[in-house]
Amino acid sequence: MHDYPEAGRYNQPLIKSGPAALILAASGSTFGGPVTVSGGTLRLEAANALAGTNTLTVLTGAELRIDAAQNVPLTVGLSTNAALSLATADAFAGGAALTLDGATVRPESPAALNTAGQTLFAGTSVLDFGVTPLTVGAALFAPDATVTLIGDLAADTLRFTERLTPAQLGRFATPSGRRAWQTADGYLRDTARGTLFSVL
Repeated sequence: MHDYPEAGRYNQPLIKSGPAALILAASGSTFGGPVTVSGGTLRLEAANALAGTNTLTVLTGAELRIDAAQNVPLTVGLSTNAALSLATADAFAGGAALTLDGATVRPESPAALNTAGQTLFAGTSVLDFGVTPLTVGAALFAPDATVTLIGDLAADTLRFTERLTPAQLGRFATPSGRRAWQTADGYLRDTARGTLFSVL
């Protein structure tokens, strides 16, 4: 893939296919065309590896791995069984219009998921955080959305920056099978909540 001095002039679609990884290791790209990952892995190893005008689509079985903060706004959609690997603390630092439609998100170190943008959950998506702290920004939930949580909710691991409504909390499938609830600090829990009884 080449960059050109006139931004926007050669923004033809880029399709990544096959099992190998395509690594974007240069910062400040001027390529702003649509990118589709139909196989293998697209690795954004440098900051601002895309121009910010790109629409990035990751199809079933493919992976988007972000190793450096992207400080430009992106439009990103991941399909069923696609994977988003977060290998940097703030992958979408510039904010993203992010759609997770049955995709899996895995932080490899303490990470933020699109705290500067908005994430739409659709289909049956997965947040696979284990014991790795993950902070999620503003979230919307499609009518068909279910979000499976894989990790330790007893510790301060999964946090949403905004207060979730009871209906939104009902979208989560927790490790214990209990209904998720949110602490005052935004962390999700699935432990049984105590009931306060009064003695007359």
